[in-house]
Amino acid sequence: MLLVKPVGCLLNSLCRSMKKILTINRFVLFLSLKKTIFMRRIIFSGIFLIFLAQGAFGQNLGMQLTPEERAQMQTEWMKENLQLSDSQLVKVEVLNLEYALKMEKIKKINGNLSKLKAARKTSDEKDEKLKKLLSEEQFLFYLDKRKELRKQAMEMANERKVRIPVISDTQT
Repeated sequence: MLLVKPVGCLLNSLCRSMKKILTINRFVLFLSLKKTIFMRRIIFSGIFLIFLAQGAFGQNLGMQLTPEERAQMQTEWMKENLQLSDSQLVKVEVLNLEYALKMEKIKKINGNLSKLKAARKTSDEKDEKLKKLLSEEQFLFYLDKRKELRKQAMEMANERKVRIPVISDTQT
């Protein structure tokens, strides 16, 4: 005797099997999407931390120096590049220290515009005093080199402004 299942029973078992397969497929798809999103978040978090560390390192590099150390570095640079005489060297050393200390106070001012104005005023005052201490050739060389260094600093600052692409999680 052949046992024939009614068509309804076959359809029910087929439907149950299909539901199980679809549920398993959905679950696998869900896991793969979760894994992709998780990995993407890990990667972007790592990239963000790298950029954050570079920014902090770049800022701390200039911030670690005391006013005395900055003044000493400026004096050494001037000594090497401007061929200062002994009398000029002593006066420039005192001047650099004086203005490094003034600039340190300016760093503590609140407000970027106020800080910028004060720094520019202090720099102009220092330039006037340097103009009296240095020969015309030395002073022009100093201004030219300072202009080049500022240009390089601006280029480096622009290079650091790297945009991180934003990828939305709308795929979930």
